[in-house]
Amino acid sequence: MTGELYYAAFGELLYSVRTGKVAFDKVYGLPIFDYLGQHPEQARLFDETMVGVHGRETAAMLEAYDFSGIRVLADIGGGNGSVLTTVLQKYPDMRGILFDLPGVAERARAKLEAAGLTDRCRVVGGSFFESVPGDADAYLLRPHHP
Repeated sequence: MTGELYYAAFGELLYSVRTGKVAFDKVYGLPIFDYLGQHPEQARLFDETMVGVHGRETAAMLEAYDFSGIRVLADIGGGNGSVLTTVLQKYPDMRGILFDLPGVAERARAKLEAAGLTDRCRVVGGSFFESVPGDADAYLLRPHHP
């Protein structure tokens, strides 16, 4: 996925099994998303990998669900914005809120700008462990695996 970044953490798998703690945190001294916030190239590779891993799911989701009655959709933990971008492009009357950690949300802003969606999508930084924006009609949560 992102080369030696993960190999070093996987090398400490036994540490995680024995302690129940995260090996990545031990190896790099901080949680993965904090690390990615300080390492832009690794963050870019991570974002591309998540699209590669989960990209096909987006098309299947759009075929399976009708989002047409939703005025404002909040993508919680929306990553680089690829899912919300696809949904907003399919539903031109919908508005969006991309919510993710501040550093992740800032990376998503460029994707939304490139898609011409800045007038229809608000980017909000924060942690869903603390709160989420309360002004959406529906909330989208998808697993993203580091």
